Amino acid sequence: MNRNLQNIEDLNAEILRQSVQGGDTAALRDERKAMIDQISSVLTLRVVERENGQLALYTGNGATLLDGRAAELGFTPKATITQDMTRTSGALSGLTLNGRVVTVGESDGSGFMDGGSLGALFVQRDTTLPGIADQLDALAGDLVERFQAAGLDPTAAPTDPGLFTDAGARYDPSDQIGIAGRLALNTAFDPEQGGQTWRLRDGQNAPAAGDVGDGTMLAALQDAALERRAPAAALSVTGAGSMTDFAAGLTSSVATQQALAEDDVSYLTALNTSLRDTELQTSGVDTDAEMQRLLLVERSYAANARVIQTVDELIRRLLEI
Repeated sequence: MNRNLQNIEDLNAEILRQSVQGGDTAALRDERKAMIDQISSVLTLRVVERENGQLALYTGNGATLLDGRAAELGFTPKATITQDMTRTSGALSGLTLNGRVVTVGESDGSGFMDGGSLGALFVQRDTTLPGIADQLDALAGDLVERFQAAGLDPTAAPTDPGLFTDAGARYDPSDQIGIAGRLALNTAFDPEQGGQTWRLRDGQNAPAAGDVGDGTMLAALQDAALERRAPAAALSVTGAGSMTDFAAGLTSSVATQQALAEDDVSYLTALNTSLRDTELQTSGVDTDAEMQRLLLVERSYAANARVIQTVDELIRRLLEI
């Protein structure tokens, strides 16, 4: 974008020089329009005409990109982004315009650089994806907490984790960020990690397998999964529910957001097509109309040639007399 803005500034200057000297600026204007189209695919643009073919560019929300001189956008990339990194904390970069911070990625689209794919990427990085990650963390936290409740496993110590763990440790509600990525099965119950499946029936610290007909702990685990609890605020689920209710509610919420986004895409795609057709009708060449004009010119030329031929024959006859 910075390169295109600088090139448009140079083209403005060349168009001005050619206009003053009476030269042809059509090719320069076409090149400038192509660069403006590239920028408009990233940002919403407002184009203002100045004297002698000059153009000024502003974003749809009023930031000056080019008015005489081109502005310069700045951004500091990060090789790796973790869930705890935010723009508010300074861990992630926003955008600068000529060295000054400019708003972008606002949830209501009010930022100076919002309205195009650039602003949408900031919304995705700073709002959409963190929101979904928080929902997954809330669901994972609920899952772990249900199965580490006191008394559920009579052999477990107060500091032992439950059926599911936070990377092998007991879940701490104050350390929920990223729990969905750290969620792990308790190794005591996992045969692939040296555990035994019979401990699901007898307890994680049971010294030996017990009565195969004892389903007390299994029933308690089932009750924990089906227990109706108040949902965490991040889940965006209303009303108390079981583990499966919360999972279904989260899935439904994401599906609803996806459907709304697809509706927006369909509407904006149709609007873009309509506006593009209008632009072509206004500034492009209508080949059908031009062919009709060409045929009319050709017929008129043929008719004029016939008239001239007839007049020539008449004059020749007169001279013969």
